[in-house]
Amino acid sequence: MKTRLVILCIIIFVFGTCAQSQIAQTYYDMGRSGFEQENYLDAVNNYLKALQNCDSDDLKALIYKGLYDCFYYNSYLQEAGECIQKADELADDNIVIKNALKQYQARVYCENAEYDSAMIVYRELLKTPINIDVYDCELGIAKCFLCANETDSAVFYYEKSLGGNKSVALSAVSELVEICEESADTTMCLKYSYLYYSLSHSFHGNIYENSKITILYDEFKKQQQADNQYKIRKIRLIVSILLLFVLTGLSLYYIIRYKKRKEKEIDAIRKNTEKKISDISKSIENHRNIVEKARKRAEGMTFSRRLNDFENQEICMSLKNRLLQHDVSRKTIADCYDCALNNRETTLLTNTANSCFPDFSTLLVEDLGVKGENITYCCLSLLGFSIIEIAVFMKISYQAAHKRVAVIKEILKTDNDVKDFLVGYLGDIYE
Repeated sequence: MKTRLVILCIIIFVFGTCAQSQIAQTYYDMGRSGFEQENYLDAVNNYLKALQNCDSDDLKALIYKGLYDCFYYNSYLQEAGECIQKADELADDNIVIKNALKQYQARVYCENAEYDSAMIVYRELLKTPINIDVYDCELGIAKCFLCANETDSAVFYYEKSLGGNKSVALSAVSELVEICEESADTTMCLKYSYLYYSLSHSFHGNIYENSKITILYDEFKKQQQADNQYKIRKIRLIVSILLLFVLTGLSLYYIIRYKKRKEKEIDAIRKNTEKKISDISKSIENHRNIVEKARKRAEGMTFSRRLNDFENQEICMSLKNRLLQHDVSRKTIADCYDCALNNRETTLLTNTANSCFPDFSTLLVEDLGVKGENITYCCLSLLGFSIIEIAVFMKISYQAAHKRVAVIKEILKTDNDVKDFLVGYLGDIYE
């Protein structure tokens, strides 16, 4: 009788495990189907249900890869980065996941204006275009060319990327429309405008539903944290009970091991101190190398001349002239949003700064830790624009602009005005 009961329990356990695995697989397949139909909300919902029922690391890796795709093509890069990192940790030998991680890193490079690094990764991926989104890579290359003012190459790759999914195609065609408007190519502008509105109507029709995918994901993470905390409390309770039985033996053991442990701690502190000293030395050396490189490239012109040259560049003068046509104040910021920078002008402003101050972006990113959109804020501050004017150019509220400038000052570790800091910093380099 007892033997039969044990066998029955084993059968129930095995059957339950198999059934749960099958449920996870079914939800995963439903998630893939939703993604292929570009029903991202349905896809994420099914992927998360698959995770809740999954015990296999291999399947979990594929599920997180599926979640990554949903977030990536909706431009939720933070969530996309979390998911592809988890997928890579669960299946570190999967070429599909490895390539997706590289593709994500390349896009992050683009977001941080590190276009050379992005181009290297994209070209590396296209050498073996298997298990990658070729159209998305071509879109990334096009953006790099556009930011380098190589318009013809940018147009070529934008047109190639039109064959991608709606998200990729919409990004490509929106840039093509802007390029055609700037070049006054009416025929092509009409053609791409029609395609843009067609894709935009189809893509943005579900934008509200797609925006809910991050809510689902956040709720899932909160539930996971709650489950983990419950498990931790349960484990702590078990450990506490066990400790009552082994406390006497452990006390004797720790007395014997106390001296050796202290010796190890002292040794660890010494090594940690040596490592910190080494890291500080490397940081100082890196700072010196970056500054020396910029100084060598900037020989022959004083900083004051470079600053004057920057202030008189066409894009900079254009921005100043815009404001002359408006009565800009904290109360009228919203009325002046037609002065805001577009993507093209933002890139041109950064490129102009790099031209007038060699390695300008590199100094901000690698030496000062200023990245992404904050580089644009620094350019505007260097031109002497006030926080109110910066808010107009960035098309945000005064409070948001003030907060961003405060964040930049915190990154720069200064209480002075951002322009004063940059003038002092760059003045020492381009003396």
